[in-house]
Amino acid sequence: MFPDRVDKMILDGVMNPHHDTELWADSDKVFSSFFQQCLKTPEQCALASRNQTAEQLEESIYQLLDDLKREPIVYEHSIIDHSYMKTYIRFALYGPSSYPSLAAAFNFILNGNVTGFKELADARVGSLLAAGMAGDDAAFAIPCADKKTGKHALDEIMPDINTLSQTSKLLGEVGNAIAMTCTQWKFDAKERYEGNFESKTKNPIMVIGNTYDSATPLRSAQNISASFEGSVLLEHGGWGHATLAHGSSCTSSIIRDYWTNGTLPAVGTKCEPDYPPFESGSLEDVLVNIGFLDKK
Repeated sequence: MFPDRVDKMILDGVMNPHHDTELWADSDKVFSSFFQQCLKTPEQCALASRNQTAEQLEESIYQLLDDLKREPIVYEHSIIDHSYMKTYIRFALYGPSSYPSLAAAFNFILNGNVTGFKELADARVGSLLAAGMAGDDAAFAIPCADKKTGKHALDEIMPDINTLSQTSKLLGEVGNAIAMTCTQWKFDAKERYEGNFESKTKNPIMVIGNTYDSATPLRSAQNISASFEGSVLLEHGGWGHATLAHGSSCTSSIIRDYWTNGTLPAVGTKCEPDYPPFESGSLEDVLVNIGFLDKK
């Protein structure tokens, strides 16, 4: 909006403003890597006890999803259906700290232990589902008032919905409620941005994209970096949504140097996380490692 005023800016967890239908472009890749990483650290992953390959484990979950579509599980006063399971998976993939719990939940339900599964799943998505049923319009009012699609009817948005559905086997059907609701939102924000996303900023922007981000794919970061003259893309080779989900001394050091003196990484730089996704670690540990925080 005001590129001539930009001092320093980092864009992380980037959505593509030019092609918003690529939202789930990396979701299937991330899901496959979840099972691969599980078997690399079997002591931290309950699914490893099933003595199956990563491909077999993944296929068993897709089969479970298909079964739930036809025959949901009734448990006490709730229903575990296809939609519930996909919502759980969607948010569990946001950070590798949730991976051991997700693996344990999968193992429970594959063994027929619905109680164990429900305890773990509800701990992750119970509050989200409750908030959705509470009817809070804020989640719709903000994106809908700022939208620039110009689509105000369901038949106008359906091509985009169909594209999203085909983008990912896992999550293509999930998370489209906002887009569909926005077709019925008749109010536009007074200061809705209608310009382009291509400009030269006062100082170069640093764009960061995760290799394994199921919500904002790396290609979106690549696209937006190409739109801002002089910007540099840093690839963060971690799992989860945005860099804070998976700590890396390399990434954190580059971020520190950028904020401190404006130093950008070399073109093509890729940083790896300090620990595998199924092993314990934290961003705090990383910041201690690079001397940004004192060790407690």
